Parts: sequence; C-alpha cells; structure tokens
Amino acid sequence: MRRNGEFTVNIALMERDAEPLGPEGVASPVAGVVWAPARELLYFAWRGGGAYRHDGAPGGFADAATRASAARRLPLPAAPRPYTIVASRSHSSPETEEFIRAAEREHGRVELASLGSALKICLVAEGSADAYPRFAPTMEWDTAAGHAVALEAGRVLVDPRNGAALRYNKADLTNPWFLVR
Repeated sequence: MRRNGEFTVNIALMERDAEPLGPEGVASPVAGVVWAPARELLYFAWRGGGAYRHDGAPGGFADAATRASAARRLPLPAAPRPYTIVASRSHSSPETEEFIRAAEREHGRVELASLGSALKICLVAEGSADAYPRFAPTMEWDTAAGHAVALEAGRVLVDPRNGAALRYNKADLTNPWFLVR
C-alpha cells in the first residue's frame, strides 16, 4: 500500500442505459461520491443536480441538497493557466507519453500533475486540469463515481479509440483505456 494520502472511497449508483447490450457494458453512472479521507475532500454529484466539491470533514448525515448548499459547484472558476494533464504516478505508458507530446504540439506549454486514484478524474471535473489520459488497466469501481462527477460538471470520460462514453457492468469489470476531458 502506498501511504501517500491520495486514496479514495468511491461509491456510484448505476442505471441501465438505453444502449444495446454488448461487451462494452449496460449501465452508466447517475450519481457518485469520491471521498479522500486523508485530505478531507469530498466530491459528489447526481444526475440533474450538479457536481460539487466540499473541503473539510463532511460531518454527519445530510441529504444531497443540504450537502450541496455547503459545497462549491463544479466546475470551479479558474484563473488562466497552461494546459494541464493529470497522469498516473505509477502507471505511465508509451501511449501516455505520446498523448503528452501531442498536447505540447497543440497547446505549447503543458503542465503535468501526478496524482493517484480517482482524484485525477475529479481534478478535470473541477477545472483544475484539462485532461486525464489513462492507457493502463483500471477497474469499474475505480472510475464510476468520478465519472458521475465529471458528467455533471460538463466533462466526458470516453474511450479514445472510438469517442464513446465509458459504460459499466460488463462481464469483465476491467475498463478499456479512457480519456477524461
């Protein structure tokens, strides 16, 4: 176990989607919670309700609307900054390096942020980063909650090979490669 304070507890509510059955999955996230206890940082979202960030211990039970009233709605207002890519500290790949080189050709200066866990998806959702390319294996439970947050913040989590949104509840729970932007 890496004791870097970047671990998260991820909870997602899935709903069968209208897409045809197939190996890509049969469901999409409609609500999600990403809690980073060591950082006392909570991201949450529900379909039609928006996406939020709450800093500090959430304290006690509260309904979503009450919790949202004490949080900041995503995406957060952002100051101008260079194009920022968040990438995995422990799962770099040649594809990730090529993605970074392509971003540098397109945007000039590119900043890199290395972070663990589902927090990378949430950084894109909040607007602190522009892209999170993942060209290494993850599992559905690693991404579904963050995916819900990203969707409600107006971001997408897609398979870069075909641009289709990631789907869930597959026979094999391993995700394909994906890009959050």
